[in-house]
Amino acid sequence: MTLPGQVIPNENCTVNRIRLSRYLRLPLAVPMVVAIVWLPHHANGYSLLEVTMASLLAYIALSHFVEYLMIRPLIATLPLAAERMTLVSMHRQQSKAMSVKAQSALSTFFGLVCLGSLACLPFGTREDRQMIVYSASVSGFLCIIWLSMLTAKLLGR
Repeated sequence: MTLPGQVIPNENCTVNRIRLSRYLRLPLAVPMVVAIVWLPHHANGYSLLEVTMASLLAYIALSHFVEYLMIRPLIATLPLAAERMTLVSMHRQQSKAMSVKAQSALSTFFGLVCLGSLACLPFGTREDRQMIVYSASVSGFLCIIWLSMLTAKLLGR
């Protein structure tokens, strides 16, 4: 029996390192979720949005650092690519798997959630406003991502 991430001599080393980094990301996410749930109620002066953003940034930085340490020896020997990958080409590659209709539906959905949240902003209490701004921020960010992938797909045709 092998443990998660244990190197087996017959398997490819790259696959084992990627699998191990995937197993390490889950324990890193537990403190983030605990901080998001616990901190706004027990630490005065911090809103849900502030705690979520700080926790998310710490999680992203820590998981990228762990992944960097895992694949650093593997990418050190690779030659440089002939061309640079731009953000537009990355979005175009990612959007190839989805249809224009699906991407339009997702960007419309997240855009409407963002606008609906902002429309409810004047009617909420102070605590409600924090949650409304949080949901508007997240849905607006997701709308921007889907719109950029849709734009890259439509311009790439």
